[in-house]
Amino acid sequence: MPLFDKKDKSRYAAFTRRTVGMGVGMTAVFGVLAGRLYQLQIRNGDQYKVEAEDNRVSERLIAPPRGRIMDRFGVELANSRRNYRVLLVSEQASEGVESALDIIGKVILVSDQQRKKILHDIAINKKFVPVPVAENLTWEEFSRVNMHLPYLPGIQCDVGETRDYPFGDELVHILVMSLRYRPRTRSMTTIP
Repeated sequence: MPLFDKKDKSRYAAFTRRTVGMGVGMTAVFGVLAGRLYQLQIRNGDQYKVEAEDNRVSERLIAPPRGRIMDRFGVELANSRRNYRVLLVSEQASEGVESALDIIGKVILVSDQQRKKILHDIAINKKFVPVPVAENLTWEEFSRVNMHLPYLPGIQCDVGETRDYPFGDELVHILVMSLRYRPRTRSMTTIP
């Protein structure tokens, strides 16, 4: 047998060993990837589905801040104040709306009448629409809800603005009417 045939056979054997080794290595890598994919998709799929839903973008409409109204002497007639409120999103209440209301009822006072109104509003609106549970909370109540927020599924805390009229019923009707019915300017034509 010539010398170059032995070299070719040894090269062929080395190439075959390398090819088999690479095939076994690639099979092992793809096996590990397939196992991890099975674990993420099948075994832990429900957990990651919930986490993916929580990462969704939540768009909200925010009302623009309203300005102060003052009389000609600088006395404030109307102003905006902070409104601390608690909202319930039925889509995010994992254990149901009833249990979410029971849990929030242990943190702040929710009367039976408020509860009926909340359930009615939730039935009317879509599941992703936040429904107010309580408004005009004190800072202590609002901070208590924020402290328990990780244990309150479906509950959101929100800070909005409410119109405040320092003179109450005395001037509110004038302010509302003057803002609603502003006189329109008319162009005057002069007759020569």
